[in-house]
Amino acid sequence: MNEFNFISTGKGVPLIFQHGMGANLSQPQTLLSELQGVNLISMDSRGHGKTLLDDPLQISFNQFADDVVHLVKSLKISRAIFGGISMGAGIALNISFRYPEFVKALVMVRPAWLDRPQELPIYSGLIDLIRKNKGIAIAETEEFKLLSQLEPKAVQAILGQLNREQAEHTADIIDRMMADQPIHELSQLKELDIPVLILSSHQDFLHPFDFGLILSQYIPHAEFKEVPSRYVHNDLHKSAVTGLVQEFLIKHQLM
Repeated sequence: MNEFNFISTGKGVPLIFQHGMGANLSQPQTLLSELQGVNLISMDSRGHGKTLLDDPLQISFNQFADDVVHLVKSLKISRAIFGGISMGAGIALNISFRYPEFVKALVMVRPAWLDRPQELPIYSGLIDLIRKNKGIAIAETEEFKLLSQLEPKAVQAILGQLNREQAEHTADIIDRMMADQPIHELSQLKELDIPVLILSSHQDFLHPFDFGLILSQYIPHAEFKEVPSRYVHNDLHKSAVTGLVQEFLIKHQLM
């Protein structure tokens, strides 16, 4: 059995919030550090942070979702609010369908997947270069230089994939997660009968604003809000996300 690294902070309603691809549990913990009335729980997914990856075949939305639910069961939590950032949002969405008995509400921040594999050519180039042991050489490609001009901070996030903890798994994680999807088809979203909050940003190349909008159009009664891009105004992004999540919890009497 894999040992999952996790952290639990604060007191209140359980809020299980997962990190994005290539990040670790500190990402959601930092983003929501000022949220009140919640027990914020985050874990490192396999191949991220300090949770080890035994086999690349374990990299998938289903497996990462199973791992989160395993943790929830081990903590004897019967129901919780689930959420996440980017890949973490996809994990939370996957849990909402495959383990609905555990989910009382859903929060998705900067969702980056719909019902099909993610298609960002910059990631394909990154995978190829990493596997040729020339990962950093992606910075010299014309596509990367153009992106650097348009989204300089997003570019730094991509480069961060090359020197993170367990960077040896980066190519496999990007390859397998970009080819995966959290749900089978968008029509499934009409079945969600829980409070849902979706937060997206413009000026966020890696997390298309339209993805959040599309999800909100399929999910009954979903609340869709725009927040400042973390790549442009990180402090404003954090305060906006915290404020909107707090309002959402109060509005739906989830605290």
